[in-house]
Amino acid sequence: MGIFTVIKKTDNGGEGMEERTFPRGTLRICLDEYKNGTISGRIYTKFRKEPSEFANLGEILMKGEEIFDMAGYPMAFQQRRTFSNKLEEKRRKGRPDTCVLSDRELGEQKGRLKTLDVVVNSRRHSSWQGVLLGSDGNLIGNFVSELELLKMLVRIFIELDTYLC
Repeated sequence: MGIFTVIKKTDNGGEGMEERTFPRGTLRICLDEYKNGTISGRIYTKFRKEPSEFANLGEILMKGEEIFDMAGYPMAFQQRRTFSNKLEEKRRKGRPDTCVLSDRELGEQKGRLKTLDVVVNSRRHSSWQGVLLGSDGNLIGNFVSELELLKMLVRIFIELDTYLC
């Protein structure tokens, strides 16, 4: 049983199916293709029905940052400031008040090669802090910066490359 897993009780008092809950700062990374040392796939979040596609490791961070900025969660510790009301309104426009994907719907998304969950708890010092989980909810590692997250992802990709060859 992994982190953020809830065991549902059956009517007769026994244990039922496992059901995972995903914090709002979760990015479900679906790794679909590995070609010439480059990984590509999709990113799902509770804040969007449609996935964000990525073509390399760096785009995972870029797309994740866009998602968090759009959702306003986790809130950036440092944000660009503006004196223009129009620019501020544009920045805040479109922020969802509620999640559009349920925990079940998010959990159903799977990568063709591998599935990972990046749970970002905060964005202090212009970086991410959180945990990396396997699709089963088991902890792979903690990170206090995007660089540490990238190092963990690279290790996983090396293992995946070894497995695929």
